[in-house]
Amino acid sequence: MIILDANVLIGFLDEQDIQHQASKDLLEEHFLEGFGVSALSVAEALVYPAKSGREDHAYSSLRRLGIKSIGVEPEDGIDIARLRSRHRIRMPDAVVLHCALTTGSRLATFDKALRLAASEAGLDTVPMPSAPPDRAVNTR
Repeated sequence: MIILDANVLIGFLDEQDIQHQASKDLLEEHFLEGFGVSALSVAEALVYPAKSGREDHAYSSLRRLGIKSIGVEPEDGIDIARLRSRHRIRMPDAVVLHCALTTGSRLATFDKALRLAASEAGLDTVPMPSAPPDRAVNTR
């Protein structure tokens, strides 16, 4: 299974996003491996669709990918806080990293800082096909 960061989901959902084609390519290439996401990543990906009333449609598109929801329990808070502190990453990235670590999965992200944190934590990241230059956040 591959844990998807929100920026991969955002790129997939938004045809105008600079990472749209790279996201589609990654999802097609690795479809048989299966994908996992945290609820926080899904929520991040649905922010812009929600602004235009398209969140239900966007969520249906994500569900068609067969994504598996990776739960985060209250007792995971300590480990997530440690990851955020140790790697100096944003909280949503710490949650994604935690999901990948606890499931023993590879991680797919366009975020250079998160890829570095994953590497430091001993995780493999999925090479991003046709990816534009690294950037931590989307253009929006």
